[in-house]
Amino acid sequence: MADPDLKALIKELKDVDGTTKQPVTTGTSRMLGLAMHQVIPELWGDKPLIAARDQVNLVNEAVGALRVGESCNGGGEGYGLDANNTFIVTDAETGEITVEIYLKDSKTHLPRWVDMANMTTKSKVDVEAIYRNLYKVNGLTVCPPRREGRFWVEQPDSWSVRLSLLTLEAEHEAALRGILLAYEPFDKQIKTKLNTMLNYFRQRRKPDQKAGEEHRYILLTEGQNSFPGHRWMMEALETAGLGRINESIHLVPAALLRATCGAGRLLTPMPFLSTSTYDNMHKTFAESFLRANPVGDPDPELDVQGHSGPILGQHSWRRYADRTARDHKSYHQLPDSAIDMYCGWNLKEMDKSMQAHYAGQERAHRVLRRKLTQQG
Repeated sequence: MADPDLKALIKELKDVDGTTKQPVTTGTSRMLGLAMHQVIPELWGDKPLIAARDQVNLVNEAVGALRVGESCNGGGEGYGLDANNTFIVTDAETGEITVEIYLKDSKTHLPRWVDMANMTTKSKVDVEAIYRNLYKVNGLTVCPPRREGRFWVEQPDSWSVRLSLLTLEAEHEAALRGILLAYEPFDKQIKTKLNTMLNYFRQRRKPDQKAGEEHRYILLTEGQNSFPGHRWMMEALETAGLGRINESIHLVPAALLRATCGAGRLLTPMPFLSTSTYDNMHKTFAESFLRANPVGDPDPELDVQGHSGPILGQHSWRRYADRTARDHKSYHQLPDSAIDMYCGWNLKEMDKSMQAHYAGQERAHRVLRRKLTQQG
């Protein structure tokens, strides 16, 4: 399939005869509850880093309507979800809790806020607890609650040293190896992670990398802004001639979802990429489908759209979030424009209207959208 002539032939056949897209299966409330409460804990119960990451990734898509590329790919990618852009918001007057996300960029190249209810109604997914668990197992520092208007706001304080690889050559690997080994006082597990980190250096340094120049970097640390390991790493890189601080060496917000090594038992500073999500998502989806449809008790929400079984797609859970929002208008009583803003639809059209662009952007208005997918 990599042969260019074969690709051209297939494209020509599609143009001549046309093709019909196979609709993917939309998730259900029963499947979501089983995935969160049973399937993910059982599949990866002995690997809490992976279990916590997969639960948050699924919540982001099924409750927050995020695209997979928006949920992952944070840190140095320029898009995706950074840890510091997630918030737990408590209404000081009502005690109502909202998990809020700020996406600085998306498929449409426009930012948006997503506000999720702390608990869903049908699937009984505790969004707040799932986020707090990720913070805990990843060892993130969460800032003390601060008062903003009528809300108490909590957010992580998580940063990484980013080294650009654009001007580095293969021979610089030895210097980087020495720096990482000397970093052990700040990270007791660095020797175990060393080969993985050096592999990132080799893979991302290549000038012919298909992903482009924006991916030619490596993240080397993680910690709160005041973490002394950041300053040590930046100065060590500059002293070794691997870059210059504030030019090719920067302190950047860390990714919320991060890659693991050591069979999923060690956390790296690097972001978890959307291209790495499919295997676990497929296992979770398939097992949740089986459990949601025991003999004699089929899932009442399920529609396989004429297929013999479920078909998982990158938007199976995002479509579930969108369907939940549109099927419960009598509950949330919000206009279609609020659904579009929440799900990231028609953002370019909204951006053309300043009134639509700024409507509902204050937190007091944003948290009202928490009800959109609460009934899921």
